Amino acid sequence: MIEFVTFVLEVNSALDLPDKIRPDHSFMEEVLKEPEGEKLRYCFNCGTCTASCVVSWHTENYRPRMILHLVSLGAREAILKSKEIWLCATCNTCGERCPQGVNIAEAMNVLRRLAIKYNYVPSSIRSLASSILKLGRIYEVDDFVEEERQDLGLPTLASTDKKFMGKLTKKVALKLPNLLTSD
Repeated sequence: MIEFVTFVLEVNSALDLPDKIRPDHSFMEEVLKEPEGEKLRYCFNCGTCTASCVVSWHTENYRPRMILHLVSLGAREAILKSKEIWLCATCNTCGERCPQGVNIAEAMNVLRRLAIKYNYVPSSIRSLASSILKLGRIYEVDDFVEEERQDLGLPTLASTDKKFMGKLTKKVALKLPNLLTSD
């Protein structure tokens, strides 16, 4: 029991969580109902996902195993508020190596969708989404960038179809209203 308490405290500090996790037993059921979420029931927390994860090699805070364990504990608010669920690169190396066939990258997408649904989207993600929907990319391509590309012998970047991006923004706003707005 002491090992488990130590583990939870380590998880809390690694994910910058409050000292006490308030379990919400309906959370795991909600996750399991999502597409690809149902496979999480097969996770036995072996750690292969974290050992395989390229992102976890470069940051101490991203540990897929801990995130999935906290999901099974029902730590809804702690997980959905965490910035770590947004770090997954969705390369699926973890899923390819998972002995249980759990698609961890898709599980992170499930958690992201739930975070959006419950309006727990970090401002940096909102900003990134807004830029992509406004510009068609994460940054605006100006004359300087085009001149640099030309000097390097690279082709000119296609301009963004503003009409299309406007339509896309409306569709995203309808399906994921909490992605672009904050309380």
